[in-house]
Amino acid sequence: MATIGWYGPLIDLSQASSHSGYFVQLLVLVHNTLPVQYKTSGGGKVIRTDIQVGDDTRRYFPVSIWQKHMESMLKPGNIILLQNVKVTQYGDVVEARTVQQSSIQCLVDGYEEIHSKGENNLIKVNHIGIATKEKLKKVVAWVVRVEPIPNKHLLHNYKMYPN
Repeated sequence: MATIGWYGPLIDLSQASSHSGYFVQLLVLVHNTLPVQYKTSGGGKVIRTDIQVGDDTRRYFPVSIWQKHMESMLKPGNIILLQNVKVTQYGDVVEARTVQQSSIQCLVDGYEEIHSKGENNLIKVNHIGIATKEKLKKVVAWVVRVEPIPNKHLLHNYKMYPN
């Protein structure tokens, strides 16, 4: 795929392991989120959000979000563009994580928007490049094909793990 944004190419999730140690851009569907809070040795608190995302090449992929201001866009069903995330690998586990330079854009706001507006109307986003529009088209088509329309009540209360 073509290079976009600031640091690194827009990649398919199936290619993530070949980009270990590098910055990339990811255009993905958010499946679920899990806020994680723990105390540091100095007594401070650290909060991150672990999300499970997917695209048309890999259904599930882990991402760690370290910026609290990004949480509002991390709802199940949103299609987001993660810019400048770093791919890391620990043994056989490959994941992406945000760093200080990372940013996020919500391109599609939830399952309802995907199913109500239709694929063609969602791709008319003006503030993204051609390669990103092509990837968005693939991800939306994948979501329409494989993701069920969740019950609105369940979607509102959906979490990866119980609190």
